[in-house]
Amino acid sequence: MSHKPIDIAIISSFPPRKCGIASFTNDLTQNIEQLFDPSLKVKIFALNTASSNSFDYPKKVVGQIHNTNLKDYLKAAKIINQSPSIQSVLIQHEFGLFNGKNNSYLQKFIKLLEKPIIIVCHTILPKPKPFAKELFKLFQAKSKALITLTENSRQTLINEYGISKKQIFVIPHGIPSTQFVTNAEKQKIKLNLHLKNKLILTTFGLLNKGKGLEYAIKAVARIIRHKPNLRYLIIGPTHPEVKKREGEKYRNKLIKLVNILGIQKNIKFYNAYQKTSKLLNYLKATDIYLATPLDENQAVSGTLSYALGTGLPVISTAFAHAKEIISEQNGLLIKFKDVADLADALERLILNTPFRNQLAKNAFFSTRDMLWHNVALNYANIILKFIPAKNYNFRKLPKIRIGHLKRLTNKFGVFQFADLFFPNPSYGYTLDDNARALVAATKHFAMTKNKTGLKLANIYLNFIKKSQIKNGSFVNYFHADYSTNHNENEKCSLEDSNARTLYALYATLNENGLPKKIYHKIQSILKHAKPLQQNFRFLRAKAFYVKGLYNFYKIKKQKLTYDQINKNCRQLLLSYQKHKRSNWHWFEPILTYSNSMLSEAMLYGYLVTKNIKYFKIAKLTLEFLVKESFNKNRCVPIGQNGWYKRGGQKTKFDQQPEEVAALVQTLIKMYQITQEKKYFILAHKTFSWFLGNNTLSQFVYDPSTQGCFDGFGQKSLNFNQGAESTISYLLARLALEEPHS
Repeated sequence: MSHKPIDIAIISSFPPRKCGIASFTNDLTQNIEQLFDPSLKVKIFALNTASSNSFDYPKKVVGQIHNTNLKDYLKAAKIINQSPSIQSVLIQHEFGLFNGKNNSYLQKFIKLLEKPIIIVCHTILPKPKPFAKELFKLFQAKSKALITLTENSRQTLINEYGISKKQIFVIPHGIPSTQFVTNAEKQKIKLNLHLKNKLILTTFGLLNKGKGLEYAIKAVARIIRHKPNLRYLIIGPTHPEVKKREGEKYRNKLIKLVNILGIQKNIKFYNAYQKTSKLLNYLKATDIYLATPLDENQAVSGTLSYALGTGLPVISTAFAHAKEIISEQNGLLIKFKDVADLADALERLILNTPFRNQLAKNAFFSTRDMLWHNVALNYANIILKFIPAKNYNFRKLPKIRIGHLKRLTNKFGVFQFADLFFPNPSYGYTLDDNARALVAATKHFAMTKNKTGLKLANIYLNFIKKSQIKNGSFVNYFHADYSTNHNENEKCSLEDSNARTLYALYATLNENGLPKKIYHKIQSILKHAKPLQQNFRFLRAKAFYVKGLYNFYKIKKQKLTYDQINKNCRQLLLSYQKHKRSNWHWFEPILTYSNSMLSEAMLYGYLVTKNIKYFKIAKLTLEFLVKESFNKNRCVPIGQNGWYKRGGQKTKFDQQPEEVAALVQTLIKMYQITQEKKYFILAHKTFSWFLGNNTLSQFVYDPSTQGCFDGFGQKSLNFNQGAESTISYLLARLALEEPHS
């Protein structure tokens, strides 16, 4: 769906200029553009220093501002004001980026702008001088929003600058999306970096004397005798502006100190700007990260955020940002310029491996809200809030990938659960998950012709055959050793899993282009299952059964299939009539799980029988469910921790992917039948729950693993990525392609 193009102008330094804010802006722009469709673009006005020549910038840099040239500021303001596509201006502010006394050129630039302004405040100085207060008062008067990267900075703006708290938003520094590194994987990475059997400490970033690395080096010298295999990696070139002023004075001082202490074998300098991928590799090999800044007021440290986000236990001086994001759960705070304190902290972590490992896990999981795609989403939400034309119901859809589904699958089937993104065999397998997986894998193969999907489909189909018992029905639960879990199968109702399996078999039978042996195997299973003689009691089982029979009816129109579809839809209709109220248009006195499947079954009943009553009930109940599943433009599905009883309070948590995925699929089916665009738009809005348009404002889909988190509670994600969640996401994502196929 096309939109009128909208551009966001960003005023910032930008690569290939080497500075922290340039890297920050590059990551931010890439992630904003990855989130939204092509009609939302970023245009960069790159800031250059007086002493630097113009850089060879990428195409998205549409203008350059030399920070000492007032004419450049005025020209940029004119271009922005006259551009019909530029709808908002985002200014990255750090005092050193802008010239003119008291940032006077920036002030004149801001006063000229006629578009909504948002200012990102990277440096908030406590006890501000009068000029700083005056500057930020201008920011408040001329901007729609001020963004700080920490809560401490926000409080400083409120309490010391007198800025209204309503105008300030906190969005943390972004971090790359990486998978958690196990100790076994860490050893492999060390081997590749020629650091086998070494205990690795790391500090990275642009070197300057404010980093306090001399104290870290002295602390390392103290503990070398206990850990001769220790290696301290100091990664990064000298800051370009520092290098222009004093050359490599600070680096040479550090090298001289290393030589005096006689620890040349234990300290390694990497005097080069590292690509993100290579830098992350070093961090993944790291056992402990050291952050030793000397400025207690340092508001933000991107390097500290990266370290925590990679899952590293951190030892840091107690500067402002560190005090906000480091606790006893993810690291240790030390005194400034205190070699003994740092050495003690190092020994504490080095000698206690279980403690160090726990800190690493805590660091990783406490920073998931800081992933760049979550950060970019929050920036985009603020930017779009102040743009008059709000065209952004759609996020750019991720490519359809089945890597995590493959990871969860072995030769027998797909494992039910995962620890993080690692399969957890101890809980075994379920027919439910393998039936879901069969549908996802065959649809993926039909759409992409990728043979991995076909290979997986054969595994899931063999699982279904294995689960079929003598009477033709299916058992649901299997142990990790592939044996039947009789206890669980006898304890639980098997209706849902049996009906879902019949649907999966018929849906696969209805897919074109599969090998003949798959169709033959399905027909063999169905012949034994006697599907047209089923008499399910529960509504969701009836709904899956109808969905399956609809697929069979498309292949072979016979009266018995027609009668079974009609019979089950009549029973759903009777249940609706029994439980409906003036404010409750539903089939039951409670909304539970996979709710939209009941409405969807009525749509299939309508398609087969042409009974308009079925369509009317499908539409009425679906629109009731949508109303109860949305808060404005955000999907808030029925929570699984209590559900929603008629006359009671809707439970908002735990929100789970299966409920959202079911609603996406039903809305797409309604769109295909009616061709009403509102259902297509609603399907995309619902799917955007996976992409951060939810009550946590965080991605539930994980691009780094190609899996899906197991939903979320009131405050945090469930970081496990099991079969039901991942397959539900895939089914929803595949459904969005169906209108175009």
